[in-house]
Amino acid sequence: MGILRWFNVRVPVRDGSLLSADLALPASLPAPAVITRTPYGKSGELHAKRAAVFAGGGCAYVSLDVRGRGDSDGIFEPYRHDGADGADVIAWAAGAAPVLHR
Repeated sequence: MGILRWFNVRVPVRDGSLLSADLALPASLPAPAVITRTPYGKSGELHAKRAAVFAGGGCAYVSLDVRGRGDSDGIFEPYRHDGADGADVIAWAAGAAPVLHR
């Protein structure tokens, strides 16, 4: 079985906002996850290449638009929500994301 890709997966954060993530999953789950968060767009050639490398190596790859950018909800305020949102995304990947633990 090859790499499984999911697009625009909604990731909830503590204030109820939903952030948008693209996932690349390896054949064997559960797996360690590599998370990237960006204000510049989670899609594109660079993220597709990274996803293939990490998922091909056995890691789940999560590429996420930060709050208020790309397909994520909210208002973009540089650095203001990064700590809390980052912690919530890590917690989601570690246990709340059923797709990562099938």
